[in-house]
Amino acid sequence: MTAVSPVQTAAALGRGYAETLRAIKTCEDALKRLERDNERELRALRRTLRGGRAGDTYVAESELFQSWRARRETLAAELRRLKAALQDPRGTPEATPKGLA
Repeated sequence: MTAVSPVQTAAALGRGYAETLRAIKTCEDALKRLERDNERELRALRRTLRGGRAGDTYVAESELFQSWRARRETLAAELRRLKAALQDPRGTPEATPKGLA
């Protein structure tokens, strides 16, 4: 087994830190994009269902909101995981960005 120098360790952690920061930015952008797209989808759905039965509109909107909630929760969980990895630069297997473990 070869010893890893402190310089190599610091370089690896620096790369991991930068990759994690990029992943956080990407995730935050995806959340913003999701909110913007949600509004657009809701307006389109309401235009499509205009003049229809109220029950149909309610069911369609409810399904759309459930879909949004699931996507938002997935992105938020990923964002929390990434921020936790940033707090502990050594990371853990589940918190370390792929390719660094």
